Amino acid sequence: MNRSCTASVAVLEPEISQIREILQNYAGTVIPKSSEELEKNLAQYLVANDFSNAADFVNKLRRNASDCDALLGELVPANTSFFRYPDAFTALEKQIVPEIVERKALRGDRSLRIWSAGCATGEEAYSIAMSVCEALNESNGGWKLHIVASDLCAEALKFAARGVYEEHAIRDLPPHLVSAYFSSIAQQYMVKARLRNLVSFTRTNLTNPEFLGHFDCIFCMGVLPYLSTQHRTTLLQRLHMFLEPGGYLFLGQSEKIPAAGVSFVTENYLSYTFLRRPMAAAARSGR
Repeated sequence: MNRSCTASVAVLEPEISQIREILQNYAGTVIPKSSEELEKNLAQYLVANDFSNAADFVNKLRRNASDCDALLGELVPANTSFFRYPDAFTALEKQIVPEIVERKALRGDRSLRIWSAGCATGEEAYSIAMSVCEALNESNGGWKLHIVASDLCAEALKFAARGVYEEHAIRDLPPHLVSAYFSSIAQQYMVKARLRNLVSFTRTNLTNPEFLGHFDCIFCMGVLPYLSTQHRTTLLQRLHMFLEPGGYLFLGQSEKIPAAGVSFVTENYLSYTFLRRPMAAAARSGR
């Protein structure tokens, strides 16, 4: 049945179902919108991108990953900000990095690797970098920090790599962090090179992420709620595999993990709950 549209391109229910299926197969994404709301969004999107009918768009969507990326960028909000969950970043700075530093220093390892999975426009990755830098200032330096920040959306990654933000984006940051890590340019703020150089941005589809190495911490905030149950389970298994034994997993404040057949220990700092891969995994894997 064809519903009335506010734009000039009609979108039928079968086409809406096909688009949902294509996006779920491509990125594991379950679009959190009613059919009526999604129809309106799609109709407007088709007009804005010069499609005369929805059937042609569906066919193009099946063949082109870039079109899937662009549509997902419109339909799935990139809810992010600097220090989005403050207690999580306080835990990283005050408890977790000091614990990792102490543990690794005992074996002569002075490297830290952290993954921001689903980094959107970069605020999370730079928040991680600031928190770790602040923590490492207390450890006599000499540590090598590498943050891998990934997202599916190429446009978001370009924005993140540029590292320039409007004044409102940094208004809640403590003044000492702004002065230490940003340069003011007119009404905008640019991430300083010494922070920017700690982060590598890469395009990654989390439904089948390539192996990027092992990490001491993984941030995957706000991703799981948009994935199907199957994709949530598979992703959690991969995140567990990518973590070093004793490594930490950061999810969104109220996100719950599915039953995935992997073992995590739940720990708390202030109001934030994070997950940790047990150290015992090191003995079982021979690492």
